[in-house]
Parts: sequence; structure tokens; C-alpha cells
Amino acid sequence: MNIRSVTGFLSLADPLDDAPIRALGDLVRAARDEFARARFPVQTARLATQPFPEIAPTDLKQFARDLEAACKANGIDYAALGAVRADHRLAPLDVIDDIPGALIATENIFASAQIASHEAGINLGAILATARVMRALADAIPAGFGNFRFAALANCPPHSPFFPVAYHHGNAPAFALAVEGAPLAVEASAIQFSISRH
Repeated sequence: MNIRSVTGFLSLADPLDDAPIRALGDLVRAARDEFARARFPVQTARLATQPFPEIAPTDLKQFARDLEAACKANGIDYAALGAVRADHRLAPLDVIDDIPGALIATENIFASAQIASHEAGINLGAILATARVMRALADAIPAGFGNFRFAALANCPPHSPFFPVAYHHGNAPAFALAVEGAPLAVEASAIQFSISRH
């Protein structure tokens, strides 16, 4: 089993205070050491924020640059600006239009927009807004890598460790592990099959 990522979840503010990011960096270093001793290498360290409209940065592009720099300084490989909650029909969609600028201005920042949920249904306006983002990223960043860092979400809860889906909910810091466990699942299935044959 490989640990794809240790993902930390933080509520941040603008202007950015890097103290919580430093604390996450300390946690990541300790986790890497402990997992390495147990022979589970950690491939990446990640940070996901609350939905970025809740942060209300005055300049999303600059906030993304500052976040990227703070993460790099603290041993965190990637950061996700928390998902825009655009699943309800009254959601302000103009914030989605700011996403391409933030992703184009950075290399390791991710973003997403929740366009549908069981509770609120599907927001067709949000689908159109996210399609514009995807087109802008496809045109601006070669080989499709811009869209590697953006996702339109449906029914995705907070605290998933996988990017670009990851986002935080609540004030208390949290973390999750993204594991690559296919070999472990195959082994468990083989053991179960072997036991059932006896």
C-alpha cells in the first residue's frame, strides 16, 4: 500500500496567515517520518481550504500565489482553493469566473466548483460557468494540465483527500490520507476467496 497523500484541511483568511500552514507542515513532516518507519512512503503533502468565497480574498490570483508560496516554504506540495458551492440556483456564479486567473498564475494550486448535490439538485448556470473555466484553462495551459487542476463536482462531501475535489468544512483543522490500496484490496479478495473454498 502506498500513501498517495497526507491532506490537511484548514480554514484560512485573507490576508493569509501562514501560522496554520506552518503547523500543517510540522504535522506532515512527522507523518512522513512515522510512515517511513512503517515502510509506507508518503508521495505528496496537500492542503485544502474552505470554499474560497468564504475566504473572500480581495484578489484571488494574489491569494493563490501567496498560498502556493506558503505551502512551498512549509513542505506542502499542492493546495486546493476550496470548492465554490454553486449547486443551488441562487449561488453567485461570478466567483467561478475568477478561477482560471488563479490557476494560470500558479503551478500547484487546484480549484473546483460544486455544480450539483442531492440536497439542491443541479445548477445549469454553474455547469455553464464551469464549462467556461475548463475552456479557458484548456486554451491557456498546454497539454490539458490546467484542467488536471480543476473539477466540476457533484455530490462530493468535504474532507476527501483527493485533488482537485478536496475542500474543508468547519473551523477545526483536519487531515485525511489518500491511499493507493489496489494491491491490498486484491490480496484481501484472494484471502477471502481462499477461505470461502475451505
